[in-house]
Amino acid sequence: MKSFRLERLQNEIKKILNNALSTKLNDPRLDWVIVSEVVLSKDLNYLKVYYSHFNNPHSHDQIRELLDKASGFFKKQIAGAKLMRTIPEITFFYDETEERAARVD
Repeated sequence: MKSFRLERLQNEIKKILNNALSTKLNDPRLDWVIVSEVVLSKDLNYLKVYYSHFNNPHSHDQIRELLDKASGFFKKQIAGAKLMRTIPEITFFYDETEERAARVD
């Protein structure tokens, strides 16, 4: 049986992270970075965040390092929403979906 709670939490966390990236995090190096997908483990202890970026001169690795440094800020935003009792460990991954789609064309 599919867990609707897990799906709801993933959608809410995605909204929180995108809102934090676009309005609250004032780092020009993270302009045009968006969270494309969020995967939360079944035990709610681990969070995989898939991101993509447009018109950003920095490499994927540089952006991942910046996001890793800001993970404490993101955890604070998730905690502030009071969605979960424990805050998950966040890991960031570059979402290559658009690049693969461009190669297919």
